[in-house]
Amino acid sequence: MRLAWLFFLLASVGCGGVQRAIVGAPVTAAPVDVIDVVPDVAIASPRGALVRAEGSRVDVGHGTLFISFESRVRKFRGRFVVDEHDPRRGRIVIDFDLTTFENASRFVTMTLQYEFLEVDAHPTARFEGSFLPSGKDGACHVTGTLDLHGIKRPIAFDGRMTKEGGDLHFETTFDLDRKQWGIRQHDEWDWINKDDFRLHIDLHGTPEHVVAEELP
Repeated sequence: MRLAWLFFLLASVGCGGVQRAIVGAPVTAAPVDVIDVVPDVAIASPRGALVRAEGSRVDVGHGTLFISFESRVRKFRGRFVVDEHDPRRGRIVIDFDLTTFENASRFVTMTLQYEFLEVDAHPTARFEGSFLPSGKDGACHVTGTLDLHGIKRPIAFDGRMTKEGGDLHFETTFDLDRKQWGIRQHDEWDWINKDDFRLHIDLHGTPEHVVAEELP
C-alpha cells in the first residue's frame, strides 16, 4: 500500500449540519430526473453584476479516511442577473478554472489536478442556475446544472443572496459526491478517499453599467 495516498482526496470534512446538494441524473439530449430546474426566472427589473475577485472565494474541503484538507480554486469568474427589488430572484453563471485548484501542499495540488480532476482533459467547470426566495434574510433556493469533469448534472441547494450597498453578496456551502462526476483515484486505493467534498462559494458582485437580461 502506498502510504502517500493517505494524504489526500476527495470529500467532505466531517462535521454535520451542512446541506447536501440534491443531484439529478446526467443531462443528455433528453434530460431525465431533472429536479425542477428553473431555466428562466421571471425578473421584473433585471440588473446585472459581475463577480469581483476581491473578497470572493471558492473553497473545497476534501480528505481521506485519515486526514482532511482545505483547498481553493484560485481563478473563477461569474455573473448575476437579479431583480433590483429582490436580489433573491435571479440567475447565476460561474466558470471555474480547475488548473488553479490548489492546496498548500504541491504534492496534493498535483494529485488533485491530474489524478482526480484530470485537468489536462477537463480544465474548466461551469455552474448555471436560477434562484428564488425561500425565506428571510436573503435565503434563496438555487437550481441549475453543474458541468464538471465532462459530466453535466442538475443540482439544487440553498444559498443566501443579499445587497451590501450597491453590491451583491452570494454565499452557500454544500456537500457533493465526487463519484457522481466520475472523479476517482485510478487504482485499487480509491476507497481510501471520502466520497463527499464540501464546496463553499462566497461571491461579491459589482453592478454592471448597463441593464442586462441574458447570461453568457
